[in-house]
Amino acid sequence: MRQIGTLADENAARTFEDFLLTRGVKSNVEEAGDGWVVWILDEDDVEQARRELDEYRENPAAEHFVEGAQAAADLRKQEEKQRKRTQKQVVNMRNRWNRPMSARAPVTMALMAISGAVVAVGTDWTTPFDLCDRLEPIVKFLFIAPVEDAGAGYRTWIPAAGLQAVRQGQLWRLVTPIFLHFNPLHILFNMLWLRQLGAVIELRRGSRRFLTTVLLIAILSNVAQYLNGGPTFGGMSGVVFGLFGYIWIKSRYVPQDGLYMPPRMVFWMIAMFLLCLSGRLGPIANTAHGVGMMVGMVIAYWPVFLRKLQRGR
Repeated sequence: MRQIGTLADENAARTFEDFLLTRGVKSNVEEAGDGWVVWILDEDDVEQARRELDEYRENPAAEHFVEGAQAAADLRKQEEKQRKRTQKQVVNMRNRWNRPMSARAPVTMALMAISGAVVAVGTDWTTPFDLCDRLEPIVKFLFIAPVEDAGAGYRTWIPAAGLQAVRQGQLWRLVTPIFLHFNPLHILFNMLWLRQLGAVIELRRGSRRFLTTVLLIAILSNVAQYLNGGPTFGGMSGVVFGLFGYIWIKSRYVPQDGLYMPPRMVFWMIAMFLLCLSGRLGPIANTAHGVGMMVGMVIAYWPVFLRKLQRGR
């Protein structure tokens, strides 16, 4: 903070202070002896403020100085509104963190609950490592296209049918493969990461926006996987990698949104993605993983892209 000079009376000092505010220069004025001292808060603004002060002393009745008082009043009102809004958001965020998980992130918890319920109902439990192995009565309705049990754990489908069921109105099939999991490690990995990533996004961005993000990732990754390998796939992995991509991009390009991805987490997620891609873990819906991650990244970066586009016009 630097003192740049004095003015004779309070009214003159307040008017000059208001004018500086309209120029983006933050200042304080205070009484000192026979006058009022003008202080500039930012060192980078000192030279500009001195020039403005010299001009003000020569012609304090100039129109731009007088009009600055009203403009400054409007600016202060806006700043006060923003301060109250920010304070309210801080209080709301604190209250949300103190609530139970089901209240903080209801969509995340619902996705986990549905996944668990599908496993419970769709598994015959005769073998410990095979989940969702009972097509009737529910599992068959969750694949992106109808499948049939060909015996010996093998499922078949009619390629010519395509997405006929979806075109006939069974639109849920575009999303519901995310609830199918076929072994304990599959669902354990997905639920742990869904809870970790989903809850953070939902808390910061809101349940409605989070649900929209999940649906977009699910639909696009499921359709891509179907086009690449047919309908006999399932799992939340595409969504999980999509949420990972979303937070990763937000943390790099929009850090003010409060979403942060530690480098170690980035390393492990990329390592898992590459491990799945290598084929060492058996049949994996890698297309869903890759497309899901790209969709999440695009959703996160899209507002940044639009802002850059507008600036370029």
